[in-house]
Amino acid sequence: MPEIAPFRAVVYNVPLDGVVCPPYDKIDDAQRAELLEHSEHNAVRIVLPRDEDPDPDGGSRDRYRKARAVWERWLHDGILGKRPQPAMYVLRQTFETLGRPGTRERRGLLALLRIDPDDNPKVLAHEQSFDGPRRDRERLGEALAGDFDQIMLLVEDEDGGIRTILHEAVAAGPAFRKAKVAAHGRDRAEIHALHEVTDEGEIAGLREALRGKDLMIADGHHRFAAAVALAKASGQSIWRQVVIFSASDPDCVILPTHRLVSPAEPMRARVASIAEALDGLARIEEPATALGRRVGPGEAASPALGEDPLADAVAEELAALPDDVPGAAVIVVRAPGANAPVLRRVIPEPNAATGPDDEPLAEPLRSHDVAVAQRLVLERALGVEPEAIAISVDFHRHIPDALAALRRGEGSVVLFLRPTRVDQVIAVCKAGARMPQKSTDFYPKLLSGLCGYDHRDAPDASGGTPPTTMSDDSAPAASRPVKPDGDKRTTSRSGRMKARILGATRPRLFIPGPTNVDEAVRKAMTAPMIGHRSDDYRELHSEIKPLLRDLFMTEGRVLVMTASATAGMEAAIRSCVGGRVLALVNGAFSERWREIAIACGKEVDALEVPWGKAIRAVDVAAALEAKGPYDAITVVHSETSTGVLNPLFEIAQLLRNHKDTMLMVDTVSSMGTVAIPVDRLRIDVCVTGSQKALALPPGLCFVSVSERALERAKSVTGRGRYLDLIDAAKYDDKDMTPSTPAISLLYGLRVALERIFEEGLDARFQRHLVMAARCRAWAKERFALYPEEPHVAYGLTTVTNTRKLDIGALNSYLSTDHGVVISNGYGKLKDETFRIGHMGDTTLEELDGLLDLIDAYVGF
Repeated sequence: MPEIAPFRAVVYNVPLDGVVCPPYDKIDDAQRAELLEHSEHNAVRIVLPRDEDPDPDGGSRDRYRKARAVWERWLHDGILGKRPQPAMYVLRQTFETLGRPGTRERRGLLALLRIDPDDNPKVLAHEQSFDGPRRDRERLGEALAGDFDQIMLLVEDEDGGIRTILHEAVAAGPAFRKAKVAAHGRDRAEIHALHEVTDEGEIAGLREALRGKDLMIADGHHRFAAAVALAKASGQSIWRQVVIFSASDPDCVILPTHRLVSPAEPMRARVASIAEALDGLARIEEPATALGRRVGPGEAASPALGEDPLADAVAEELAALPDDVPGAAVIVVRAPGANAPVLRRVIPEPNAATGPDDEPLAEPLRSHDVAVAQRLVLERALGVEPEAIAISVDFHRHIPDALAALRRGEGSVVLFLRPTRVDQVIAVCKAGARMPQKSTDFYPKLLSGLCGYDHRDAPDASGGTPPTTMSDDSAPAASRPVKPDGDKRTTSRSGRMKARILGATRPRLFIPGPTNVDEAVRKAMTAPMIGHRSDDYRELHSEIKPLLRDLFMTEGRVLVMTASATAGMEAAIRSCVGGRVLALVNGAFSERWREIAIACGKEVDALEVPWGKAIRAVDVAAALEAKGPYDAITVVHSETSTGVLNPLFEIAQLLRNHKDTMLMVDTVSSMGTVAIPVDRLRIDVCVTGSQKALALPPGLCFVSVSERALERAKSVTGRGRYLDLIDAAKYDDKDMTPSTPAISLLYGLRVALERIFEEGLDARFQRHLVMAARCRAWAKERFALYPEEPHVAYGLTTVTNTRKLDIGALNSYLSTDHGVVISNGYGKLKDETFRIGHMGDTTLEELDGLLDLIDAYVGF
C-alpha cells in the first residue's frame, strides 16, 4: 500500500510572494528571466537550472550541480530554513476560475510518499512519460538531494472522510506559510497557504484514511518516473513530496486544453477536406445555438454580441454538445484565403471512435472526449501523427487566447474540447491506459518553492523521521528552524521590505511614467510582423477599436497615432482650431499645451493659477464671460508635474452654456485611473498616451474626436500631414492608419486592454483610489502633500520635501539596493518635491513595500 510520512519542511525565511514560481514545465525562458529579476532567490534557480547560471562558488559545474550549490548556499545563509519538527501539511488553495462566479477552495495533504525501486502498484498514471523530460528530472533529483516541488495525486474519497479530516486540520490553526499569486492574463489571483499538522494522532488518522487506497497521478508524471528511476539505480526506496487531493472534491478543477494546429503547408491543404476525411466517422455540422448561428459562417461585428462574439459562440456550442456523444467537439477553421474563421461542430457517429485501419482505443478512452476527438480530427482528418503532436499543436487553456492565436496566423484550425472529468482520469488510471498528451490541466498548479524537502531528512524504514537533537540556537543555518512569516529573526529589515514588493523588477518603476509593463504584454509585442495594409492588420485594428471606445466611454472615434501624447495635443490644435484658444494653465504640461497653440499660430489667452492649485470652474466661467467666445479651451485633467487633478466634470458642465467652445482634455496620467466618460462630458478631443495607466511602453497616442471637432476641422487650413485628424479618421474607418503604425506596440495594446477589462473598469478605478488614498495619508504623516486637497491625482502623489532629502541619494539607495525607483520633482520643483507613481498594474502591496523602504531610509 502507499506509505506516507511526515517531514521537516524546508521553507523560505523571506515572504513567499517574490520567490515562489510555477511548475518547471510551465516556465519559458522569458518568464524565467522575469522571475529572477523579481528576486535572485526565486525557486526557479533550483527547479529549472540553466547552463548559463552563475556558479555560487565560482566553479564550472553543470546546471544540476549549480542548483545543488544554490540549495546548500541558501540553507547555509538562512535564506532557507527548516521547520522545528516533522509534520504533515495541509495545502489550502483559494482561487477563482474564468466563467464561474465565486471563490473556490481546494485542500490537499502534503506529505512524503515512499517510492520503491521495483513496483509501485498503488500509484497509477494516466499519461505517458517521455525519456527527455524524465531524464532531466532524474539528473536534477540525483544532484540536488532535495525537492522544491511536489507531485500532485488524487485519491478516491467516496464518503468524504479525507476531505473532512483536511478541513478539520485547517480549522485547528492559522496558516504558517502563505503566498499570493497575482492575476495573470485570463487566470485569476490565487492564494496558497500551508497549515501544519504535528499531532501524532492526527497524522495517524491521515495515514489510516489512505490505507489501501489507489493514488492517481494528476500532475507530475515525469517527476514520478524520475523518482522511480532513481530508486532503481540505488536499489532502495526513496521519498518524494506529494500533495494528495480528494477526487470527490467539487473544487478539484480540470480546465480544458484546446488544440491549435500549426499552419504548415500540408496542413492547409487538408483544412478544406475535413468533412470528406471524416465521412462515415463523424458529421461536420452547422452551429446549433442561436448565438453560434448568428456568428457563423463568418465572424459578426455587432457590438451587441460582446467583445469577442466568436469566443462567446464557441463557449455556447461547447455547452450545447450532446452529453452522450464522446468526442463531440467544436472546430474553428480558417481556410486558405478566408477572411473570417468558420465555426462548426464535430459529432462522431455511434461507435466510430477510430477509422477502419486504426488500432481501437482502449476501453476507457472510448468515452473520453480528448482521445476520440484527437483521433478523429487531428490524426485522421488532418494527418497529425501522435508523435508529432508536441511540435504541430499548441495548447490553450482559454477560448479567446486560442482564437487570438488563430487570427494572428499561428494556426489553421482550433479544436475546442470540453474538459476531461475527474472520474475519467480515475477510470483511465485503473485500466492502465494512457490519455493523449495534454488531456488534463488541473488548476491551480502547485507552486514550486512553497515547501521543500531535504533528502538527508528521509524517514527511516518504519516511516519515522530522524530525531531533532540540536537546539535552535546551536543548529547550523542549514538546520535552523524557520519561524512563521511574522517572525523576521533571520532576515534584515531592508531584505524583508525588498521582498514585500511583489514582482519587483530591476528597476521597478514608481514614477509618473513610463510604468511597468506586464510579461503578457511584452510577450504579445514579439508576435510576428505583419504588413500595415494587410487583412491581418485590419483585423488587429478592428479588435482594438471597441476596447478603446469602452475605455474612453464613447460611441465615437478613438484614433491611434504612433507618437507621444504631445503629438495628440498638437493634432487637436492644428486640426480642429480655427479661432482663439483659452489655455487653462497650472503646471508644466498645461503650459506645454499653451506653447503648442502659440507655435501653431493660434491666438491664445491663458487662465493661470499657481502650481499646486487646481483650476476652478468659477474662474473658467469668468474668463469665458470676460474674453470669450473661444473656439476651444484646453485643460490637463491630471497635471503630472504637480499631482493636481483639475475638476473636469465641473468645467465640462459650465461649457454647456458655451456651446460654440470645444473642450479639449489631456488625460495622459488619468485615463485608466478614474472614470472619464467622454460622451457624457461632451469632450470634443480627449488625448492620452500608452505609457502611464494603460501600462504599455511609450510610443502610442490615443485621441477621441467628436463629430463636431471633425466638422470644424474641415474649415481649418494648415492642418499639416502627419497630425491631420481628418485624414486619420478616414483611414480609421477602413481599420488602418495613414502612416505605418507601431504594429508591435499595437499587439501589446490589445493584450493590455484585455487585461484592463478582465480586471474590470470599476475594480481598476477602485484600486487606484485606494492606492492614492494610502499614499496621500503617508505623505501627510511623513512629509506634506504638495497639491491642494481635494484636487489630488489618482495615478501619482506629489510630496513636498519638508525633510530636505537628497532625492538623488534616496533614489540611489532605492534602485541600487532594492531595484525600485521614484521620481524627483518636475522642473522648478525638482528639489522641492518628489513624486511617487502608483498607476497601471501597480498594487497596494507593492506601494506599501516602497513606502516601507523610504521609511527605512529616513529612519522612521
